[in-house]
Amino acid sequence: MEVQCDNLIEVIIFVIKCCPFKLDSMKKIIAALGLVFLFVPSWAQEASFMGIPIKGSVTEFAKKLIENTSFMQYYEDRNGIILSGKYVQTSCLLILKSEQNHKIKEVDVKFPAANNWKELEERYRRLKGYLTDEYSAPVFSEERFLYNDYPALRFHKVLEGECFYSSEYKLKGEDGYVRLFIKCFTDNTASVVLRYSNGSWSQTKFRGIMEDLSSDDAKTSNG
Repeated sequence: MEVQCDNLIEVIIFVIKCCPFKLDSMKKIIAALGLVFLFVPSWAQEASFMGIPIKGSVTEFAKKLIENTSFMQYYEDRNGIILSGKYVQTSCLLILKSEQNHKIKEVDVKFPAANNWKELEERYRRLKGYLTDEYSAPVFSEERFLYNDYPALRFHKVLEGECFYSSEYKLKGEDGYVRLFIKCFTDNTASVVLRYSNGSWSQTKFRGIMEDLSSDDAKTSNG
């Protein structure tokens, strides 16, 4: 069923790009197809992190992690709960992101900030190797820099937001995915991040398309 759904979403993307219909008409067509796609019965379970399903309130999820793993609570803010501990034998921060209704949305594993591109890339490659061994080839992978790629300037490009290194994998037997990527932060640091989230890669991709359509529609209306 998942393979069929993935093929369906690719067809929808192709139709969006090629069909000459007006946006409102297209949105109705896509929404109808999307409802069929999103509510296809799935035998897969929710995505999990360290054996704990990513569901329920973010507070309940954090409590289960603290009770069943070596992670400890670091602090809490309006966006979620931060835990500290070790993952794949490396010290890290666990960022538990929540929805507006306080439900757990996704789990980010933020590894220590790197001081140079070599350190950053080595961690990214090592984690990508682990994920590929566990989940086979990624469903999506992009590794490039914006504009000219000069090796001596790569770390600078990361801090400027001009580095696009990302690989996504489907979780085995679960309705979710894990995404590995390099990210720059507002404090002018850069880290490798692992993101675990519910929803298949195709469903996530479809929702992103619908958000883009809504954004384009709003721009057209304002214009």
